[in-house]
Parts: sequence; C-alpha cells; structure tokens
Amino acid sequence: MSKQQKKVAVIGAGMAGLTAAFRLKEAGIDAVVFERGSAPGGRTKAIRKNGFSIDVGAGILPSTYVDVIKLMKDAGLSHLAEPVDGYVAIPRDGKLYHINMRSPRLSLALSGLIGVGSKMKLLAVARKLAEMGGTLGFDTTAGAAPWDTESLQDFAARELTDELLEYFLEPLIRTLYLHDADEGSVIETFWCLKNLAANSSFALKGGMDQLAHALAERFEVRYGEDVQAVRRTEGGCEVVSTSSGGPEQTEQFDACVMATDGRDMLATLGQAFG
Repeated sequence: MSKQQKKVAVIGAGMAGLTAAFRLKEAGIDAVVFERGSAPGGRTKAIRKNGFSIDVGAGILPSTYVDVIKLMKDAGLSHLAEPVDGYVAIPRDGKLYHINMRSPRLSLALSGLIGVGSKMKLLAVARKLAEMGGTLGFDTTAGAAPWDTESLQDFAARELTDELLEYFLEPLIRTLYLHDADEGSVIETFWCLKNLAANSSFALKGGMDQLAHALAERFEVRYGEDVQAVRRTEGGCEVVSTSSGGPEQTEQFDACVMATDGRDMLATLGQAFG
C-alpha cells in the first residue's frame, strides 16, 4: 500500500472485516466498513432474550486461536475472554461420557469412552501430526498434500479401531464438516485435531459477538449498506452501494478489502476485474 492510500473501504463487518479495519487504523489509515445487516459480527451473532445471551454461531474458541487472542490483546479487550468450564457429553451404550472442555485431551485420556487399546492407537495419529509439522495451518494446508491420499474411513480401518472412529473421530467430523468418515479426506481430521483440540477453550463475556461490537465502535461502520459493485479506478477503486432501498451511491477509495463469503464477493466484483 502506497503512502497516498489513506482511505480504504472494507466490505463486510464480520470478524474478518472488523479485524482488517482495526489493523488499518493501527497503521494510521482510515477505514470505512460497509455492512448489509444491522449489526456487526457476522457468524458470531448472538440473540438476547429474557436475560439470556444465545450464541447463534460458535459458542467457544480453542486456545489455538492465537490470532484472535493477539487481536484482543492489541485492542485492549483481553478482559472479554473467560475460561470455559463446560462439558461435552458423548453417548455410548446408554451412558453419557463427559469430556471437560477446559482440558479435553486429558479428559479423553481418562474417560471410559474408549478403551486403552484405542487410546494407544491415537499415538499413530500423534505421530502423523508430528510428521506434518506446520503444514496444517489456519491459512493453508498446501504442505499436507502428500498425506491427502485417503478418507478418514480408510485410514481408521488400517491404523485405528472401530470404537475410536465411531465414538470420537466420526462425531467430530460430522459436527464440523457435516459429512461421514468416508466422504472426506483424512486431512480434515488431522487439521481438526491440531487446530481445534486445544488444551483449553474460552468464551466471551456477554456473548460471542462482544468482540465485534467493541471493535466496531472504533471506526466508521455503515449498517444497512448493500454493496452492489466494487470497481477499479485509476486512483484506487469505487464502491457502489444502496442504503435502505434508496438510489445507488458511488464513493471513491484508495483501496478496498473484500471480507465477504465467496458468493457475495463474486457477485460484487462481477466483471470489474476481468
């Protein structure tokens, strides 16, 4: 970004867009966030009713979310985080086995959900994860391509046990990816175990959208703004938007950050970058 770029449009007030706007402000650059909805947060939305806060999206965050933790620290919002002391209950043979989310690895190791043999087999997974090293990141899994050769079902049949697949790994995959063990790559499982099976988890006081609301107070966020197009210009870009069904408005910016999902991004960009 050149020194002349002093005003940037950010499309979307989810956590990606808000983080981008916050980092831009840190760098001394003005950011204007366009949000179609009436509140920030995107998938961290929470509903408040009868004195309760109900998280519509994620309810907890693992301690492996180091970028979120750093964002909160940099923004002076670390006080929003609080440890999660809850349990996940997994049924087997008419009994519920509870996994403590404050120490899930230790809790699983001590649980009667799976037998000693299955727990020992988990060492095979640990060895695989060690071999993969840093290839299973949040931003890319490209380095894991050599291991992306089979489904979780096939890997489990060769390396693990039936009970480990049925009562631990397949429920994990169904919850996160909404498909069975034979429908996706074993890399999905390895990624989850590395990045989500943390030793501790935390939630945000007052609801998971509180970080978004706190960040959104620090820069301009325009709610109810439906961005129709983003186009390149000689000096940067222009944003075409409508507000509350009104006429289209066009505004010039030095740059634009697209922080929406893929479908909205394609519709917004259209042929502008063709």
